[in-house]
Amino acid sequence: MGANRKKYAIEQCALYNLTTKRRLEEKLLLQSGELKGVMRGVTYRDFQIPKKSGSFRQVSEPNKRLKLVQKRVLWLLSAVEKPDWVMSATPGKCHKDNAVFHRSNAYMVTMDIESFYDKCERERVYQFFKRKLRQPGDVAKALTDLSTYRQSIPTGAPTSQIVAYFAYESMFAEINQVAKSHGCIFTLYVDDMTFSSGEPFSPDKLASEVDAVLRKYGHKSKMSKTRYYPKGTCKLTTGAAISRQLLLVAPNDLRKRVLENYDKLRKTGDKSLVAVILGQIGAAEFIEGRDMFPGIKQAVRAFGNAS
Repeated sequence: MGANRKKYAIEQCALYNLTTKRRLEEKLLLQSGELKGVMRGVTYRDFQIPKKSGSFRQVSEPNKRLKLVQKRVLWLLSAVEKPDWVMSATPGKCHKDNAVFHRSNAYMVTMDIESFYDKCERERVYQFFKRKLRQPGDVAKALTDLSTYRQSIPTGAPTSQIVAYFAYESMFAEINQVAKSHGCIFTLYVDDMTFSSGEPFSPDKLASEVDAVLRKYGHKSKMSKTRYYPKGTCKLTTGAAISRQLLLVAPNDLRKRVLENYDKLRKTGDKSLVAVILGQIGAAEFIEGRDMFPGIKQAVRAFGNAS
């Protein structure tokens, strides 16, 4: 989404200092009075999707009309400058870029924020639109209503990543300062935080200080998922891995899923697995930048093309 698009200071954002809802409608490409209809028709579909851990993730998906408006809000906010360590909700950046950022460092800590979206308060979203984007209360409330659900940020909305970042921008800036105080660099990928350094540091002290910042803002780290990777170990980042030789590689669990699904395809003949396997191989190839599983790829494609 506009990877080469020019970035601007927040004061130049199209949503900055909107004085009326009519002007908001214009920026959202809505007809006069159409915003009221969108607001009255705000609905979400709630469902669950399985996670690799075996548990389930709650997803709240907006209706089609609302989603189109949210995509427009995302487009406008995505032009606002963010620090280079923000990987999520940044056009042109992905999980691979997150790993590349840390690839040359021998020591790493990864942390997750527990139930991040669920604990992103509606009031902080409102204050982002009101204070940082300098909008009057009614305009800020309308945009808050468009981007929150049940007093928090929904998992399945196009706006969620970018609004969550801006609503808690000061929190993440403080975490970045904690990282610097330990001689580390920091990246943020939604609710995944990665810290790394070329020199040894105290992972326990770093994690404790980061958690203290999170708690100050109503969040906390998921301690069971905090990991320290010393020098000479394979390091897992969001969706990618860094080998002992500091090379970017596909995570072992991704490789394992390719082999397991291929075995399942051979045993069951379930053609729905063809796209799944090819997608997983494509993801692994994207990370490593080379051809992978050539034999499996050829066999799966042949199976998919068979009548």
